[in-house]
Amino acid sequence: MSWAVGFDDHWQRDIGYGVPAICDYPSCNEKIDRGLSYVCCGEEPYGGDEGCGLYFCTKHHNGIGGKCIRCEWHQNPFKSKPDIKEWMDWKLADDSWREWRKSLTTAEIRHFLWLYQDGYCRDCHKFVTEKQAHLHEVVPRGKGGKISLENSIILCADCHIGPKGAHGNRRPKFLKIVLDKIPESE
Repeated sequence: MSWAVGFDDHWQRDIGYGVPAICDYPSCNEKIDRGLSYVCCGEEPYGGDEGCGLYFCTKHHNGIGGKCIRCEWHQNPFKSKPDIKEWMDWKLADDSWREWRKSLTTAEIRHFLWLYQDGYCRDCHKFVTEKQAHLHEVVPRGKGGKISLENSIILCADCHIGPKGAHGNRRPKFLKIVLDKIPESE
């Protein structure tokens, strides 16, 4: 599979003819790509000076210079849609993305996995906000694992540190060690 790809710093997502996507119009689920033929404002990279830089199917391009309806009426842009699973699966598995996967910070890994899991805990399937999401290593760091896309999952607090969670049995011991190091007040 060949992908012509760039990165849009404004919308914080991959763009290009090879990036499968969904139309950014709120109620539309039309499959497109993020190539110039779908960008708001008629094939201008990042939307040019007059477009928002979002990507729309032919139904949601206004037809006047290829602008979306919001740009045509000088309104704030729609909210961008996240990457679709097909693209995320490609980035997770393809060798050409290995260096990208290695370069991610912990915050970027957490964000990517939260999007990839659609905001749901991997164990109990409860929805968690990105702020509430816990990053858990499948193979613990103490046993040679590391924080990475390949070894990490998103869990809710209960499944991660709750009494029956992944770290629940270690929690009291951890707290005792921390509490023992706090000096008593005089």
